[in-house]
Amino acid sequence: MDDILGQLTENQLDTLLFIDQYRRVTGGWSPSLGDIGREHSISRVAALRRVRILERLGLVNRVPRSPRAISMTSMGRSVVASVAAGT
Repeated sequence: MDDILGQLTENQLDTLLFIDQYRRVTGGWSPSLGDIGREHSISRVAALRRVRILERLGLVNRVPRSPRAISMTSMGRSVVASVAAGT
């Protein structure tokens, strides 16, 4: 787990935490790239770059060209839980 956390930039981690928080608040709906961009004051293209990196690291899954199709993997949920626990 520490290996993954060590690979994430602060912005990538913030994006992962936002995806998790958004899904919790909306009853399981995924944020759009626009939602992620607005939250972090970045473009949708930059948001897509972050999501693709999280996908390559195995923290999220997404369906290309489908809106709101970002889901957390079990590893992604473990990272969020680890951060929440402060470890």
